[in-house]
Amino acid sequence: MLASFFQGIVRRLKSLRISTPFKEKRAMTTEATVPRSWDEECSTYDAPYETHEVVLRAREKGLPWAQAEDDYKDKSKLFPSVEAYRFDEDGYPLNPSGRTMRRGRGLLGRWGVNAAIDAVVGCWDSEKTLFDVVLIQRKDNGAWGVPGGMLEGEDVYEEAVREFQEEAAAGQSLEAVKSLLSAERATIMTTLHVNDHRETDNSWIETTPVGFLLTREEMDKLETELQSGDDAANVALVKVDPQQAEPPVHRLNSTHWEIIRAFAASQNQPEGVSAKVIEHQIWCGEEEERL
Repeated sequence: MLASFFQGIVRRLKSLRISTPFKEKRAMTTEATVPRSWDEECSTYDAPYETHEVVLRAREKGLPWAQAEDDYKDKSKLFPSVEAYRFDEDGYPLNPSGRTMRRGRGLLGRWGVNAAIDAVVGCWDSEKTLFDVVLIQRKDNGAWGVPGGMLEGEDVYEEAVREFQEEAAAGQSLEAVKSLLSAERATIMTTLHVNDHRETDNSWIETTPVGFLLTREEMDKLETELQSGDDAANVALVKVDPQQAEPPVHRLNSTHWEIIRAFAASQNQPEGVSAKVIEHQIWCGEEEERL
């Protein structure tokens, strides 16, 4: 009998790099032979199942963000998705982006869509060629992105401002941040599928970005008040060129870069032109470097 052992699996598919324990020997597909799309058959595909103990403990405590292991069976408990998706023969929802080399929910609380929010706070330079944007560096994986988190039943605007205050302006009160990032100046963007290292075959993240365009004076003042908190290890005001296709910051989430570019483009309009809601579908298929 074979003892339990660790078989390192390095995958540079979009969603993860993991080392997973296996309790029995089985034939696993290699990266070269795994088709990404569910439309392509792969009879040897047998990804490990994992729902992290953090999620299971949260469920035991009754925390609303963590579903039960069998909640996938009740389709009324699944959030609607911006993309069409299917279910496998056992009733599990299948990630519309395809195979990820991991089944279950991993670190995500919900089956299927996990709804999130992101806050894009930026300012143009005088020539409207370079864009200053507030970025945070995540504690869990060191990646950079805009402040954000999972929706917890709040209004989209309220959640976006709260996440920004917690992760990028921890030294300021929520009321002070709201006075700057008012609802009247919020730009609600189209919900989109996020390129995230936590997604699995059965759970993924879709985010609704909310943008705030500041004046130069407002941004200069905000820069002196930036302070990382909550899930953020660092916070910085970064000058970027939205015309640049590749992310300008090392390990900047590719989906977040597309969000920043879309928001900046929508705000670089002639005087009097409104872009209150950005109808801009974004899909990022690039591979993501992860720890």
